[in-house]
Amino acid sequence: LQLDSKIISLRYYVRCVEEYNDLCDRIAECCWNRLKSLNFRTSSGYYFPEIEQSLFAMILSELFPKVHPHNVTAAPFITVPDVPVKNRNFRIPLRPNVWNYTGHYLLPGVVGSIKSDVSCIVQIGSNALQLFIKEGPFKRYPTITHRYHIQKDEEIEIASPFGGICYIICDESVSVNISMNNFSMYPCFSYKKPD
Repeated sequence: LQLDSKIISLRYYVRCVEEYNDLCDRIAECCWNRLKSLNFRTSSGYYFPEIEQSLFAMILSELFPKVHPHNVTAAPFITVPDVPVKNRNFRIPLRPNVWNYTGHYLLPGVVGSIKSDVSCIVQIGSNALQLFIKEGPFKRYPTITHRYHIQKDEEIEIASPFGGICYIICDESVSVNISMNNFSMYPCFSYKKPD
């Protein structure tokens, strides 16, 4: 109970941090090191079988978007695919308040940069359901999707320990010019145009 109340307080303060932060870097490193010492993955492949492990994972879920991208590595037990990454500039139409697919993927632990000519949100990952509402152990990491706010014409660097498909979210219907560096392609299949 004492650890739980301290973690709740820490999560509250971390949520108030608005940008990358050295203290968040150090806390994330301590959490990862503690989790590794606790054998947080079972031999059957389940994650966080103990409450203490889930609490550290909860802190990490709050910290990921606030850790300097160059300090992010692929999460333990996450395989980084061997695929090429490239730099691309393109224009796409955005529908309001939905996940707009970009056709790009950020590899786990890889630093990518992104720039937009409109203010928007970049989402990395498509499995937005947080598993913390359930009791562990879990079949995957409890939180694997992260969002980053981009101001108009500002380039930001981002990284995720899990990687994920890149989506753009905007409040209005608009066409946007996007510059993405160090992302891989993520093609999709259209059942309307199978060729």
